[in-house]
Amino acid sequence: DLGKEAMAAELAVSDEAFSAIREILSQQSNRDTDAIRADMHLLLDLGIDSIGKIDAMGSIEARFGMQIDDVAAANVARVADLLRLVGDRQPRGKGDTSSKKWKKLAASSTNGANGFSGDVPFSAKPFRWFARGTVGVLMNTYIRVRGVGVENLPKTGAFILAPNHSSHLDSPSVMTAIGSRRRVWVAGAEDYFFNTAIKRFVFGKLFDTIPFDRKADGVAGLRRCGDALSHGDGLLLFPEGTRSVTGELQKFRIGIAVLAVERQVPIVPVHIDRAYDLLRKGGRIVRPGMVTVRFGTPIPPPPADAIEDHYAAFRELTQTVQEAVALLAREAQAR
Repeated sequence: DLGKEAMAAELAVSDEAFSAIREILSQQSNRDTDAIRADMHLLLDLGIDSIGKIDAMGSIEARFGMQIDDVAAANVARVADLLRLVGDRQPRGKGDTSSKKWKKLAASSTNGANGFSGDVPFSAKPFRWFARGTVGVLMNTYIRVRGVGVENLPKTGAFILAPNHSSHLDSPSVMTAIGSRRRVWVAGAEDYFFNTAIKRFVFGKLFDTIPFDRKADGVAGLRRCGDALSHGDGLLLFPEGTRSVTGELQKFRIGIAVLAVERQVPIVPVHIDRAYDLLRKGGRIVRPGMVTVRFGTPIPPPPADAIEDHYAAFRELTQTVQEAVALLAREAQAR
């Protein structure tokens, strides 16, 4: 049975190897290392989504001096699957984190093959105008949105917006603050925003939402986002992966850095203030109030051809963006 298979996989690696994998997964899931078992599901038990899984496997590649191909990565669901991939390898410190997988991860275009298209059908345009107008009225009356630092948005060319995430009001607040200045696509959870035909039409055609599968390997979602950037548009991507249940900033995932480096576009740090107070995760009643959206100075990625260690560069850029968002949060608290 599954329990015996997981135990067999656990026994196939050394204590040092299992401890190293536990440590990596602990950083992604915020679970104690001792609480992580071989039979645990990465998403259902540990809450590690597709981007978190990519991040974890990059760390495993570095620690064990190995490369995990795309097919093997897509089939990883449980801790036991990672143990099988490692086998009898031994951890070797931080190791060399350069990897072809990280270099090419978001470089390929889907050419529409994975569900992304920048076109809006003519028949959908009246619905698009009405839906966006209705949301605009809501976000400027019952909820008021104030944009600070909007001049930091690039006037031309593609860019990535990287805000904190604690409420379903976050996306409409950012979009309201931007207004008609630039077209911005929003990366949304496929299992939440695209799980019915109506939602697929509303979010995909009316609100420029890109489906991002949090349960799969994450590559298809990143490539859809890359296609949006190739149009020269903006992309709103929440680096925390999911809404914060406390309102506090969570650890950023590296997806924003992967896209920024491979597409050579800047990342604009964004902080959304008070959306959490008006509509928290799990809440059903939206309270009236003011939401302030602060846009920081764009952060350019390092030149792709100058990077020797791609994974390390992704981690460093992600950390820089998180610190910039945290600084904007402190500025909000000081006012």
